[in-house]
Amino acid sequence: MILEQLAIGLGATLATIIMHALFMSSFQRWFDRRSLKPVLGSIRLSVGAVLCAAIIWLLIAMLAEITLWAVILARGGAVAPADAAFYFALVSFTTLGYGDITLAREWRIVGGFIAIDGLLIFGWSVAVLVDVLRAARQSAKALHV
Repeated sequence: MILEQLAIGLGATLATIIMHALFMSSFQRWFDRRSLKPVLGSIRLSVGAVLCAAIIWLLIAMLAEITLWAVILARGGAVAPADAAFYFALVSFTTLGYGDITLAREWRIVGGFIAIDGLLIFGWSVAVLVDVLRAARQSAKALHV
């Protein structure tokens, strides 16, 4: 039972890491192709627009990853109905963890993996946002020279 939970947790975590890498690489390709141009005559607005685009893309990625966890929980019978599985995955992924919905005993370790995964993904996402902001600011400075 524990080995099965470990396998599910590790497998799903690996899947979300791959998903996040794909989302991040697609954003990076978009960002690399885009030349930073003033938005409404302002480079600052342009940097802000790029940062907003990155945040929206990260949110879409995280929702996809949370949905994967929810599907695993719902199909495995850990939480029913599907909206409760999504809610549990969301509050666990964000490490909010209200505790109003709990997993069946044979799924409890998987719940911990959801929180670990969320911590990793959020840390990675913050690093991406910092890098995007740095790169956008460098591009903006280059335009002023």
